[in-house]
Amino acid sequence: MKKPSREERLERERLVAEAVRHRRAELRHDVIVRARGLCEWCKAPVPPAELHHLLYGAGRRALEERVDTLAFVCLPCHREAHLGVAGTLEKALAWAESKEFDAAAEDIQRRLDKIVGDKWDFFKRKP
Repeated sequence: MKKPSREERLERERLVAEAVRHRRAELRHDVIVRARGLCEWCKAPVPPAELHHLLYGAGRRALEERVDTLAFVCLPCHREAHLGVAGTLEKALAWAESKEFDAAAEDIQRRLDKIVGDKWDFFKRKP
């Protein structure tokens, strides 16, 4: 089999990148429509809003990005989710469970367990 030329490889990469951009735009649109202009976690109206990727880990996001692994959230909820604020992650978990977004709920629960577990271990330590 003949090895593709440089031009053929570049054209293939361009087509793949274009398909990824198109897919992400479709996902973003679907998530925004689902949210109806409200933060999906705290229900605040969100003129400045962001999409939060619910699956974490190397390589997971690109492979598993779907409507049920994205949340339309206000800036404070998004910031707190990345900072690991337990209250915000609990809202995110309740939201994911109510929507039956199992993969997202599992990932959020894993993060919560780590955060709460780490804090609990701190308090259990003896001086």
